[in-house]
Amino acid sequence: MKSTELWESRNSDGRQKRKKRRVRNVVLAWLLVFVGVAGLLAGGVKLFLNMGYRHLQDNAVFSMPSLPGSFTVDAEEANASADGSFSDNGDVIGTGAVGDPTAAPSDGALPDEEQLENTPADGNRQDEEQQASDGNKTTDKNTTSNKTSLKAGQVQRGDKVYEYIDGILTFLVLGIDIDGPVSKSKDLVSGGQSDAIFLVVLNPDTKRISLIGVNRDTMVDIVMVGLGANGENLTTRAELAVQHGFGDGLHQSCELTRDAVSKLFYNLPIHGYVSFNMGGMAALNDAVGSVRLTVLEDMTEINPAWYQGAEVTLTGKDAYEYIHYRNVNVFESARNRLARQKQYLSVFAGTALAEIKKDITLPVTLYQAFKPYTVTDLELDEISYLASQVTGYQFDAEAIYTMEGTTVKGKRFEEFYPDQEALQDLILKVFYREVTP
Repeated sequence: MKSTELWESRNSDGRQKRKKRRVRNVVLAWLLVFVGVAGLLAGGVKLFLNMGYRHLQDNAVFSMPSLPGSFTVDAEEANASADGSFSDNGDVIGTGAVGDPTAAPSDGALPDEEQLENTPADGNRQDEEQQASDGNKTTDKNTTSNKTSLKAGQVQRGDKVYEYIDGILTFLVLGIDIDGPVSKSKDLVSGGQSDAIFLVVLNPDTKRISLIGVNRDTMVDIVMVGLGANGENLTTRAELAVQHGFGDGLHQSCELTRDAVSKLFYNLPIHGYVSFNMGGMAALNDAVGSVRLTVLEDMTEINPAWYQGAEVTLTGKDAYEYIHYRNVNVFESARNRLARQKQYLSVFAGTALAEIKKDITLPVTLYQAFKPYTVTDLELDEISYLASQVTGYQFDAEAIYTMEGTTVKGKRFEEFYPDQEALQDLILKVFYREVTP
Protein backbone atom coordinates (compact mmCIF):
# COMPACT_ATOMS: atom_id res chain seq x y z
CA MET A 1 0.00 0.00 0.00
CA LYS A 2 2.77 2.32 0.90
CA SER A 3 4.62 1.54 -2.33
CA THR A 4 1.44 2.35 -4.32
CA GLU A 5 1.03 5.71 -2.56
CA LEU A 6 4.68 6.50 -3.10
CA TRP A 7 4.39 5.69 -6.81
CA GLU A 8 1.27 7.86 -7.17
CA SER A 9 2.98 10.67 -5.29
CA ARG A 10 6.03 10.54 -7.55
CA ASN A 11 3.83 10.30 -10.62
CA SER A 12 1.87 13.37 -9.49
CA ASP A 13 5.07 15.31 -8.91
CA GLY A 14 6.25 14.34 -12.38
CA ARG A 15 3.02 15.53 -13.96
CA GLN A 16 3.24 18.85 -12.14
CA LYS A 17 6.86 19.33 -13.23
CA ARG A 18 5.98 18.47 -16.84
CA LYS A 19 3.02 20.88 -16.68
CA LYS A 20 5.27 23.63 -15.36
CA ARG A 21 7.77 22.95 -18.14
CA ARG A 22 5.00 23.13 -20.74
CA VAL A 23 3.71 26.40 -19.30
CA ARG A 24 7.23 27.77 -19.17
CA ASN A 25 7.89 26.70 -22.76
CA VAL A 26 4.61 28.26 -23.94
CA VAL A 27 5.40 31.51 -22.12
CA LEU A 28 8.92 31.49 -23.53
CA ALA A 29 7.59 30.85 -27.02
CA TRP A 30 5.10 33.71 -26.77
CA LEU A 31 7.81 35.94 -25.33
CA LEU A 32 10.04 35.15 -28.28
CA VAL A 33 7.18 35.85 -30.66
CA PHE A 34 6.49 39.14 -28.88
CA VAL A 35 10.15 40.15 -28.99
CA GLY A 36 10.32 39.20 -32.64
CA VAL A 37 7.20 41.17 -33.51
CA ALA A 38 8.39 44.12 -31.43
CA GLY A 39 11.73 43.97 -33.21
CA LEU A 40 10.01 43.91 -36.57
CA LEU A 41 7.78 46.80 -35.57
CA ALA A 42 10.71 48.79 -34.21
CA GLY A 43 12.68 48.08 -37.34
CA GLY A 44 9.68 49.02 -39.44
CA VAL A 45 9.18 52.27 -37.52
CA LYS A 46 12.87 53.07 -37.83
CA LEU A 47 12.77 52.32 -41.55
CA PHE A 48 9.63 54.45 -41.89
CA LEU A 49 11.27 57.36 -40.06
CA ASN A 50 14.48 57.03 -42.06
CA MET A 51 12.39 57.07 -45.20
CA GLY A 52 10.78 60.30 -44.01
CA TYR A 53 14.22 61.84 -43.45
CA ARG A 54 15.40 60.82 -46.92
CA HIS A 55 12.27 62.23 -48.50
CA LEU A 56 12.82 65.54 -46.70
CA GLN A 57 16.34 65.72 -48.09
CA ASP A 58 15.06 64.92 -51.58
CA ASN A 59 12.53 67.76 -51.38
CA ALA A 60 15.18 70.49 -51.46
CA VAL A 61 15.76 72.14 -54.84
CA PHE A 62 19.36 73.01 -53.93
CA SER A 63 21.94 70.92 -52.06
CA MET A 64 23.69 73.76 -50.20
CA PRO A 65 23.93 77.56 -50.29
CA SER A 66 26.20 79.26 -52.83
CA LEU A 67 27.76 81.90 -50.62
CA PRO A 68 30.58 84.05 -52.02
CA GLY A 69 33.91 82.57 -51.02
CA SER A 70 32.65 78.99 -51.18
CA PHE A 71 34.31 76.15 -53.03
CA THR A 72 31.35 75.44 -55.27
CA VAL A 73 30.58 78.86 -56.78
CA ASP A 74 32.34 82.06 -57.83
CA ALA A 75 31.50 85.32 -56.12
CA GLU A 76 29.99 86.77 -59.28
CA GLU A 77 27.59 83.82 -59.59
CA ALA A 78 26.59 84.06 -55.94
CA ASN A 79 25.92 87.77 -56.29
CA ALA A 80 23.76 87.10 -59.31
CA SER A 81 21.83 84.52 -57.32
CA ALA A 82 21.32 86.93 -54.43
CA ASP A 83 20.04 89.56 -56.84
CA GLY A 84 17.55 87.09 -58.31
CA SER A 85 19.35 86.82 -61.65
CA PHE A 86 18.75 83.10 -62.02
CA SER A 87 15.50 82.35 -63.83
CA ASP A 88 13.11 79.65 -62.69
CA ASN A 89 13.41 76.41 -64.61
CA GLY A 90 10.97 76.25 -67.47
CA ASP A 91 9.95 79.90 -67.29
CA VAL A 92 9.70 81.97 -70.45
CA ILE A 93 10.81 85.49 -69.63
CA GLY A 94 8.36 88.15 -70.71
CA THR A 95 8.88 91.90 -70.98
CA GLY A 96 12.28 91.98 -69.27
CA ALA A 97 15.11 89.78 -68.10
CA VAL A 98 15.09 88.20 -64.67
CA GLY A 99 16.51 90.65 -62.16
CA ASP A 100 15.71 93.63 -64.38
CA PRO A 101 13.92 96.14 -62.11
CA THR A 102 12.44 97.84 -65.14
CA ALA A 103 10.47 94.77 -66.13
CA ALA A 104 6.73 95.28 -65.68
CA PRO A 105 3.61 93.34 -66.60
CA SER A 106 1.13 94.56 -69.13
CA ASP A 107 -1.73 96.76 -67.94
CA GLY A 108 -4.41 94.85 -66.11
CA ALA A 109 -2.15 91.88 -65.32
CA LEU A 110 -1.88 92.70 -61.63
CA PRO A 111 -4.64 92.50 -59.01
CA ASP A 112 -5.96 95.58 -57.30
CA GLU A 113 -3.93 97.49 -54.71
CA GLU A 114 -5.28 95.69 -51.65
CA GLN A 115 -4.64 92.25 -53.08
CA LEU A 116 -1.22 92.94 -54.61
CA GLU A 117 1.57 95.39 -53.98
CA ASN A 118 2.86 96.54 -57.37
CA THR A 119 6.34 96.85 -58.80
CA PRO A 120 8.48 99.89 -57.84
CA ALA A 121 8.05 103.14 -59.69
CA ASP A 122 10.68 104.42 -62.15
CA GLY A 123 11.94 106.88 -59.58
CA ASN A 124 13.02 104.04 -57.32
CA ARG A 125 15.08 102.13 -59.87
CA GLN A 126 18.17 104.14 -59.07
CA ASP A 127 17.78 103.38 -55.35
CA GLU A 128 17.40 99.68 -56.13
CA GLU A 129 20.47 99.64 -58.37
CA GLN A 130 22.46 101.44 -55.67
CA GLN A 131 21.35 98.84 -53.09
CA ALA A 132 22.44 96.03 -55.40
CA SER A 133 25.76 97.78 -56.03
CA ASP A 134 26.38 98.19 -52.30
CA GLY A 135 25.58 94.53 -51.76
CA ASN A 136 28.09 93.50 -54.41
CA LYS A 137 30.82 95.63 -52.90
CA THR A 138 30.21 94.10 -49.51
CA THR A 139 30.29 90.62 -50.98
CA ASP A 140 33.60 91.26 -52.73
CA LYS A 141 35.15 92.39 -49.45
CA ASN A 142 34.33 89.05 -47.86
CA THR A 143 35.47 86.91 -50.78
CA THR A 144 38.84 85.19 -50.74
CA SER A 145 40.70 84.34 -53.93
CA ASN A 146 42.43 81.30 -52.45
CA LYS A 147 39.90 78.47 -52.35
CA THR A 148 42.20 75.56 -53.15
CA SER A 149 42.12 74.18 -49.60
CA LEU A 150 38.33 74.23 -49.30
CA LYS A 151 36.07 71.24 -49.66
CA ALA A 152 32.60 71.20 -51.17
CA GLY A 153 30.18 73.06 -48.93
CA GLN A 154 32.89 75.10 -47.19
CA VAL A 155 33.14 78.88 -47.12
CA GLN A 156 36.10 81.03 -46.10
CA ARG A 157 35.82 84.36 -44.28
CA GLY A 158 39.19 85.84 -43.54
CA ASP A 159 41.13 83.19 -41.62
CA LYS A 160 38.01 81.22 -40.68
CA VAL A 161 36.47 78.33 -42.61
CA TYR A 162 32.85 77.25 -42.27
CA GLU A 163 30.99 74.24 -43.65
CA TYR A 164 27.32 73.73 -44.30
CA ILE A 165 25.80 71.53 -41.58
CA ASP A 166 25.02 68.12 -42.98
CA GLY A 167 21.54 67.01 -41.99
CA ILE A 168 20.19 70.47 -41.16
CA LEU A 169 16.53 70.83 -42.10
CA THR A 170 14.88 74.07 -43.19
CA PHE A 171 11.17 74.70 -43.72
CA LEU A 172 9.31 77.66 -45.16
CA VAL A 173 6.24 78.80 -43.23
CA LEU A 174 3.86 81.25 -44.90
CA GLY A 175 0.94 83.08 -43.36
CA ILE A 176 -1.52 84.05 -46.11
CA ASP A 177 -3.84 87.03 -45.67
CA ILE A 178 -7.04 85.04 -46.27
CA ASP A 179 -9.62 84.34 -43.57
CA GLY A 180 -11.32 81.20 -44.83
CA PRO A 181 -10.10 77.69 -45.73
CA VAL A 182 -7.72 77.21 -48.65
CA SER A 183 -9.11 77.10 -52.16
CA LYS A 184 -7.72 77.18 -55.66
CA SER A 185 -7.29 80.58 -57.27
CA LYS A 186 -9.41 81.02 -60.35
CA ASP A 187 -7.50 83.85 -62.01
CA LEU A 188 -3.82 83.16 -61.13
CA VAL A 189 -3.49 86.55 -59.40
CA SER A 190 -5.66 86.32 -56.28
CA GLY A 191 -3.97 83.53 -54.34
CA GLY A 192 -3.35 85.85 -51.38
CA GLN A 193 -0.22 87.59 -50.15
CA SER A 194 2.15 85.99 -47.66
CA ASP A 195 2.05 88.54 -44.85
CA ALA A 196 4.11 86.24 -42.60
CA ILE A 197 7.25 84.58 -43.98
CA PHE A 198 9.49 82.47 -41.74
CA LEU A 199 12.23 79.92 -42.13
CA VAL A 200 12.15 77.22 -39.45
CA VAL A 201 15.55 75.56 -39.03
CA LEU A 202 16.31 72.30 -37.18
CA ASN A 203 20.01 72.06 -36.34
CA PRO A 204 21.08 68.45 -35.57
CA ASP A 205 24.40 69.67 -34.11
CA THR A 206 22.94 71.85 -31.38
CA LYS A 207 19.49 70.21 -31.20
CA ARG A 208 18.06 73.69 -31.49
CA ILE A 209 15.23 75.22 -33.50
CA SER A 210 15.84 78.62 -35.06
CA LEU A 211 13.41 80.98 -36.77
CA ILE A 212 14.32 83.55 -39.39
CA GLY A 213 11.73 86.22 -40.11
CA VAL A 214 11.82 87.36 -43.72
CA ASN A 215 10.55 90.87 -44.44
CA ARG A 216 7.49 90.58 -46.67
CA ASP A 217 8.51 93.80 -48.50
CA THR A 218 11.87 92.38 -49.64
CA MET A 219 12.32 93.22 -53.31
CA VAL A 220 12.88 90.11 -55.42
CA ASP A 221 12.10 88.78 -58.87
CA ILE A 222 8.70 87.16 -58.89
CA VAL A 223 7.13 84.88 -61.48
CA MET A 224 3.69 85.69 -62.84
CA VAL A 225 2.26 82.41 -64.05
CA GLY A 226 0.58 82.36 -67.44
CA LEU A 227 0.17 86.13 -67.77
CA GLY A 228 2.16 86.51 -70.95
CA ALA A 229 0.48 87.24 -74.27
CA ASN A 230 0.68 83.58 -75.24
CA GLY A 231 0.12 82.19 -71.77
CA GLU A 232 3.81 82.07 -70.86
CA ASN A 233 5.19 83.10 -67.49
CA LEU A 234 6.41 86.65 -66.94
CA THR A 235 8.98 87.85 -64.42
CA THR A 236 8.98 91.23 -62.71
CA ARG A 237 10.41 92.97 -59.64
CA ALA A 238 8.12 93.29 -56.63
CA GLU A 239 7.73 92.58 -52.93
CA LEU A 240 8.28 88.96 -51.88
CA ALA A 241 4.79 88.77 -50.35
CA VAL A 242 3.29 89.23 -53.81
CA GLN A 243 4.71 85.98 -55.18
CA HIS A 244 2.14 83.74 -53.50
CA GLY A 245 -0.67 85.66 -55.16
CA PHE A 246 0.50 84.53 -58.59
CA GLY A 247 -0.24 80.91 -59.32
CA ASP A 248 -2.95 78.54 -58.18
CA GLY A 249 -3.06 79.71 -54.55
CA LEU A 250 -2.04 76.19 -53.51
CA HIS A 251 1.15 74.17 -54.12
CA GLN A 252 2.23 76.12 -57.18
CA SER A 253 2.10 79.42 -55.27
CA CYS A 254 4.03 77.87 -52.37
CA GLU A 255 6.69 76.44 -54.66
CA LEU A 256 7.20 79.77 -56.41
CA THR A 257 7.60 81.49 -53.05
CA ARG A 258 9.93 78.76 -51.83
CA ASP A 259 12.15 79.21 -54.88
CA ALA A 260 12.21 82.99 -54.43
CA VAL A 261 13.23 82.64 -50.77
CA SER A 262 15.86 80.02 -51.65
CA LYS A 263 17.45 82.38 -54.16
CA LEU A 264 17.24 85.32 -51.78
CA PHE A 265 19.25 83.22 -49.29
CA TYR A 266 21.91 82.28 -51.85
CA ASN A 267 20.29 79.04 -53.06
CA LEU A 268 19.49 77.83 -49.56
CA PRO A 269 18.03 74.29 -49.50
CA ILE A 270 14.43 74.32 -48.23
CA HIS A 271 13.15 70.87 -47.35
CA GLY A 272 9.44 71.57 -47.10
CA TYR A 273 6.82 74.28 -46.90
CA VAL A 274 3.67 74.94 -44.93
CA SER A 275 1.34 77.78 -45.85
CA PHE A 276 -1.71 78.59 -43.81
CA ASN A 277 -4.55 81.01 -44.24
CA MET A 278 -4.17 83.24 -41.21
CA GLY A 279 -7.87 83.04 -40.46
CA GLY A 280 -7.16 79.55 -39.16
CA MET A 281 -4.91 80.85 -36.38
CA ALA A 282 -7.82 80.61 -33.94
CA ALA A 283 -8.00 76.83 -34.34
CA LEU A 284 -4.22 76.40 -34.10
CA ASN A 285 -3.88 78.71 -31.11
CA ASP A 286 -6.62 76.96 -29.14
CA ALA A 287 -5.24 73.51 -29.95
CA VAL A 288 -2.32 74.17 -27.57
CA GLY A 289 -4.28 76.35 -25.17
CA SER A 290 -4.02 80.11 -24.77
CA VAL A 291 -0.96 82.26 -25.50
CA ARG A 292 -0.05 85.00 -23.02
CA LEU A 293 2.21 87.89 -24.03
CA THR A 294 2.94 91.62 -23.72
CA VAL A 295 1.51 93.90 -26.42
CA LEU A 296 4.45 95.46 -28.29
CA GLU A 297 2.71 98.49 -29.80
CA ASP A 298 -0.53 100.38 -29.41
CA MET A 299 -3.32 98.30 -30.95
CA THR A 300 -6.32 99.88 -29.26
CA GLU A 301 -7.69 100.55 -32.73
CA ILE A 302 -8.83 96.91 -32.89
CA ASN A 303 -9.04 96.12 -29.14
CA PRO A 304 -9.27 98.77 -26.38
CA ALA A 305 -7.41 96.48 -23.98
CA TRP A 306 -4.41 96.13 -26.30
CA TYR A 307 -2.43 99.20 -25.32
CA GLN A 308 1.35 99.06 -25.51
CA GLY A 309 2.74 97.09 -22.57
CA ALA A 310 -0.53 95.39 -21.68
CA GLU A 311 -0.39 91.74 -20.59
CA VAL A 312 -2.97 89.84 -22.62
CA THR A 313 -4.07 86.25 -23.12
CA LEU A 314 -4.84 85.42 -26.74
CA THR A 315 -7.60 82.94 -27.44
CA GLY A 316 -9.66 82.26 -30.52
CA LYS A 317 -9.50 84.90 -33.23
CA ASP A 318 -7.47 87.25 -31.02
CA ALA A 319 -4.36 85.37 -32.17
CA TYR A 320 -5.15 86.11 -35.81
CA GLU A 321 -5.83 89.79 -35.09
CA TYR A 322 -2.60 90.17 -33.14
CA ILE A 323 -0.31 88.80 -35.85
CA HIS A 324 -2.25 90.18 -38.83
CA TYR A 325 -2.93 93.79 -37.77
CA ARG A 326 -0.91 96.43 -39.59
CA ASN A 327 -1.26 100.21 -39.49
CA VAL A 328 -0.39 101.12 -43.06
CA ASN A 329 -0.13 104.80 -42.10
CA VAL A 330 2.94 104.06 -39.98
CA PHE A 331 6.30 103.81 -41.76
CA GLU A 332 7.84 100.31 -41.57
CA SER A 333 4.58 98.90 -40.24
CA ALA A 334 5.50 95.61 -41.90
CA ARG A 335 8.60 95.41 -39.72
CA ASN A 336 6.54 96.19 -36.61
CA ARG A 337 4.13 93.41 -37.50
CA LEU A 338 7.04 91.04 -38.08
CA ALA A 339 8.23 91.79 -34.53
CA ARG A 340 4.78 90.80 -33.21
CA GLN A 341 4.77 87.65 -35.32
CA LYS A 342 8.20 86.72 -33.93
CA GLN A 343 6.95 87.31 -30.41
CA TYR A 344 3.81 85.25 -30.91
CA LEU A 345 5.65 82.37 -32.58
CA SER A 346 8.21 82.32 -29.77
CA VAL A 347 5.52 81.91 -27.11
CA PHE A 348 3.41 79.56 -29.22
CA ALA A 349 6.35 77.31 -30.16
CA GLY A 350 7.48 77.08 -26.56
CA THR A 351 3.98 76.11 -25.48
CA ALA A 352 3.58 73.60 -28.31
CA LEU A 353 6.94 71.93 -27.66
CA ALA A 354 6.12 71.52 -23.98
CA GLU A 355 2.78 69.96 -24.86
CA ILE A 356 4.31 67.65 -27.49
CA LYS A 357 6.69 66.26 -24.86
CA LYS A 358 3.60 65.35 -22.84
CA ASP A 359 1.66 64.03 -25.82
CA ILE A 360 3.53 62.80 -28.90
CA THR A 361 0.26 62.75 -30.86
CA LEU A 362 -0.21 66.52 -30.53
CA PRO A 363 1.32 67.27 -33.97
CA VAL A 364 -1.39 65.11 -35.51
CA THR A 365 -4.01 66.98 -33.48
CA LEU A 366 -2.59 70.31 -34.59
CA TYR A 367 -2.50 69.17 -38.19
CA GLN A 368 -6.10 67.99 -38.12
CA ALA A 369 -7.27 71.25 -36.54
CA PHE A 370 -5.40 73.32 -39.07
CA LYS A 371 -5.71 71.12 -42.15
CA PRO A 372 -8.59 73.02 -43.83
CA TYR A 373 -6.46 76.19 -43.76
CA THR A 374 -3.16 74.59 -44.77
CA VAL A 375 -1.18 73.70 -47.85
CA THR A 376 1.99 71.63 -47.35
CA ASP A 377 4.23 69.26 -49.26
CA LEU A 378 5.07 67.28 -46.10
CA GLU A 379 3.93 63.65 -46.24
CA LEU A 380 2.99 61.36 -43.33
CA ASP A 381 6.42 59.73 -43.08
CA GLU A 382 8.09 63.16 -43.07
CA ILE A 383 5.76 64.54 -40.40
CA SER A 384 6.29 61.40 -38.32
CA TYR A 385 10.06 61.79 -38.55
CA LEU A 386 9.87 65.44 -37.51
CA ALA A 387 7.57 64.60 -34.59
CA SER A 388 10.05 61.96 -33.40
CA GLN A 389 12.90 64.45 -33.51
CA VAL A 390 11.40 67.72 -32.33
CA THR A 391 10.88 66.56 -28.75
CA GLY A 392 14.64 66.49 -28.33
CA TYR A 393 15.11 70.02 -29.64
CA GLN A 394 15.15 73.29 -27.72
CA PHE A 395 13.66 76.60 -28.73
CA ASP A 396 13.92 80.06 -27.18
CA ALA A 397 13.56 83.70 -28.17
CA GLU A 398 17.31 84.08 -28.72
CA ALA A 399 17.04 81.76 -31.72
CA ILE A 400 14.69 84.09 -33.60
CA TYR A 401 16.41 86.26 -36.19
CA THR A 402 15.36 88.95 -38.63
CA MET A 403 17.03 90.33 -41.72
CA GLU A 404 18.92 93.60 -41.55
CA GLY A 405 18.49 96.09 -44.34
CA THR A 406 16.94 99.34 -45.50
CA THR A 407 13.30 100.20 -46.03
CA VAL A 408 12.54 102.95 -48.53
CA LYS A 409 9.26 104.51 -49.53
CA GLY A 410 8.39 103.69 -53.11
CA LYS A 411 5.92 105.60 -55.21
CA ARG A 412 3.08 103.57 -53.74
CA PHE A 413 4.48 101.01 -51.27
CA GLU A 414 7.41 100.36 -48.99
CA GLU A 415 10.37 98.41 -50.34
CA PHE A 416 12.94 96.50 -48.27
CA TYR A 417 16.52 95.90 -49.45
CA PRO A 418 18.59 93.42 -47.41
CA ASP A 419 22.10 94.20 -46.20
CA GLN A 420 23.97 91.50 -48.14
CA GLU A 421 26.92 91.29 -45.74
CA ALA A 422 24.59 90.93 -42.75
CA LEU A 423 22.54 88.33 -44.65
CA GLN A 424 25.64 86.25 -45.39
CA ASP A 425 26.70 86.48 -41.74
CA LEU A 426 23.23 85.32 -40.68
CA ILE A 427 23.39 82.35 -43.04
CA LEU A 428 26.81 81.38 -41.68
CA LYS A 429 25.57 81.69 -38.10
CA VAL A 430 22.46 79.56 -38.55
CA PHE A 431 23.36 77.06 -41.27
CA TYR A 432 27.11 76.57 -40.93
CA ARG A 433 29.66 75.35 -38.37
CA GLU A 434 33.22 76.62 -38.03
CA VAL A 435 35.89 74.03 -38.92
CA THR A 436 39.65 73.81 -38.86
CA PRO A 437 41.06 74.70 -42.31
